[in-house]
Amino acid sequence: MLIIGGRYGSLSSLGDKEDYNPCKSITMKEHQSAREKDIPIFIFIERNVYSEYRTYKANAGNPGVNYVYVDNTKIFEFIDQILSQKRNNQVCEFDKFEDISNWLRDQWVGLFAEYLKQRQDQKVLLNISAKINELSQVSETLKTYTESLMKQFETPGYSDLIRAETKKIEEISKKNIFMNIISLI
Repeated sequence: MLIIGGRYGSLSSLGDKEDYNPCKSITMKEHQSAREKDIPIFIFIERNVYSEYRTYKANAGNPGVNYVYVDNTKIFEFIDQILSQKRNNQVCEFDKFEDISNWLRDQWVGLFAEYLKQRQDQKVLLNISAKINELSQVSETLKTYTESLMKQFETPGYSDLIRAETKKIEEISKKNIFMNIISLI
């Protein structure tokens, strides 16, 4: 969870000498670390700061602008950096903690509902897989019984028929395996 307010915060002195950047706040370093690990980030920007960010963008290059809600324009540069990311950069404005709490609750309810749906789908797939295995065993048993009966009653051409049907089954199995591999790719 990334919360951006009007204070720039403490400068970072963490990491190796080559990684040290006196212009980066601890919050910026934490954000960078979360991005590198591809951790989902919930970004909250105080509404007044976000409004002033728009003013900052409209007055780019004008050093005479005084900002009321931020103590350092590097906050705006950080927001620029966040918004320039191709993903994991959804911003929610807030006025008070309740705004953050309500937004997170809504997001987590959605994530939990998706998790439950996936879990239910997985149960259905496992059930279908078990039924397919059961049908496969029944089919194999019927094949064995049929072959036995054909041998017992010496049906004319039964060995050719058995070989032909076995070959068909093998071709269908190979085709299904191939299709499953392609669908995984």
